[in-house]
Amino acid sequence: MKNKMTHLETVVLEPKHCSPKYTLVWSNGVCTTYKDYMRLLEPLADSARIVAYNYRSHGGSKKRFSPSRAVEDLEDIVQAQDNPIFLAGHCTGAAVSSTVKEKVQGRILLCPYLGADYLAAVPRIVMKLGRYLPVCLMDKAITYFGLANYIGVKNTRPLQDILALGRFRPSANGSSAMWMVASHDEVLGTVYSRQYQERMCAYLKGSYPEGIDRSRLVKGLNHSLNTIPGQLLPFLSSCPHKRQQRIVDSILDYCESNL
Repeated sequence: MKNKMTHLETVVLEPKHCSPKYTLVWSNGVCTTYKDYMRLLEPLADSARIVAYNYRSHGGSKKRFSPSRAVEDLEDIVQAQDNPIFLAGHCTGAAVSSTVKEKVQGRILLCPYLGADYLAAVPRIVMKLGRYLPVCLMDKAITYFGLANYIGVKNTRPLQDILALGRFRPSANGSSAMWMVASHDEVLGTVYSRQYQERMCAYLKGSYPEGIDRSRLVKGLNHSLNTIPGQLLPFLSSCPHKRQQRIVDSILDYCESNL
């Protein structure tokens, strides 16, 4: 990959038994790294060329994270690829993928973060309180006591980076998208609330009139698409294998149909 962005840690996965027809650029959720998504990325790489990267200050990436910089970085990555290109991401990664204005074949949005207004009550309150708390000192304490590694967070300033999302207003660009909005989502707010889920899907449908809703594939799964609520586990790690495969197949089918 012709990546001039040496401050970003990236990985490229290539199919072993065929020539890829397209490139899929993957964006993570905040406070995670691409290593947390290998249960999804590796099977996708059987058919597609996968480019994954870590946000600034995440994993081995340098400099300071912010959502607006994440959008700019992804635009630079897209410009370095050969067409055709698809964008895909989870949570913050889905928000960044949808906000990028570069022309791509399509976008895959898994449990997308649509802005603070769509968050559950507790995360929304925490983001508001973060404006008044000494967050930088709290992050130093988290690092000093090793709590970030203990809970599985893979960046250096977890609270600052999460709270930065409170000021991020994702937008929906492009004409084609497929999304999956979990019905059991404690983080984004759809848990036990069909009305909340329908509101999020309605926004996506309004933004992408020809879009494809595959939310049924993540029915009953929580925000991380794990079957154990409240645990920071690698993406899909405790999701049944058949469910994992359906999600992978749906992404590949969508890309094939939009070439």
